[in-house]
Amino acid sequence: MDVENGPDRLSLTLTLPAPPDRVWEILTGPEHIRSWWGDHVTLDARVGGKLREDWDDGTGIPMVTEGEVLTCQPPNQLVMTWKDRGWPLITRVSITLEEPAPGRTRLRLDHTGWDALGRGQGEEAKDTLLANHSAGWSIHLRDMRDHLRAM
Repeated sequence: MDVENGPDRLSLTLTLPAPPDRVWEILTGPEHIRSWWGDHVTLDARVGGKLREDWDDGTGIPMVTEGEVLTCQPPNQLVMTWKDRGWPLITRVSITLEEPAPGRTRLRLDHTGWDALGRGQGEEAKDTLLANHSAGWSIHLRDMRDHLRAM
């Protein structure tokens, strides 16, 4: 997995051993999401559909991440808003699937919109959130790859 993080962007790229239509099914299918992301996540993968992730921050405090699907172009692109409860901003997650070779998919995830945290929240808070989300997305994408290989 390639990870490139900048001041306003997390970018992760992973090549998967399946064609884009199969990866799309795993990315958006509820039964698959439970396997690679968790049974605490729901995603209605259509424009206007909702994302919801109920989790805890490791201290037992319940957290909620919510979003709305802005673009849904199977099997190539999913774009959604992303906001944790209590955040002062809404970020954006864009997932693009490309077929670099038959039977292979390059998945690129870009999570953008972090610059707003530099205004008023402090660079330290922004750096911590960027690092935490980069680590979290890395884990989820590896789990997606493992789920795909196990099928």
